[in-house]
Amino acid sequence: MTVSMSFDEFLPAFCAIFTQSSFPGGDFLTYLNRPDSQRSGDEAPIVDTAIASPLLGLLGFEPGERVYNQQHFGERPDFAPRDPIYGTCFIVEDKSTSLSLNFDLSDPNSHLSQLRGYMKGVNLGLLLNGKQLQQIAIKRVYVQNAKTLSRLDLVTKPCGGFDRKSL
Repeated sequence: MTVSMSFDEFLPAFCAIFTQSSFPGGDFLTYLNRPDSQRSGDEAPIVDTAIASPLLGLLGFEPGERVYNQQHFGERPDFAPRDPIYGTCFIVEDKSTSLSLNFDLSDPNSHLSQLRGYMKGVNLGLLLNGKQLQQIAIKRVYVQNAKTLSRLDLVTKPCGGFDRKSL
């Protein structure tokens, strides 16, 4: 794992993920303007490959350290990035851009409940559907509780509007 950029360098690199013309039809916001029916099933090609994996790269994880779609304590999260010294650092669970994220821990089928189930051995998780990125902390002793550490709305807050205070 290598981290060689400051926050001031990270921010424009992160925003570039969404402003490049690497999505079907152009940049990410153009892609999101498609009807949900045209974006259904885009978890792997768009959210996993075009957003989450580059984000993990910006965070310093080399491709082999990103641990994509492999067993983690009997479960199969989208990403379980590993550091050679610390082991698994956090869990990333991605969903299609056509889905609204469900954060209801009382619902065993919610996206947050699914993420919590994957978070064995770690206290930090990211839930991402391309429109929202939610950073969640769950203390393993109190698995019924989840604390949102940060939330980025990637649709209504254009990258040009991000700054240290809004993050």
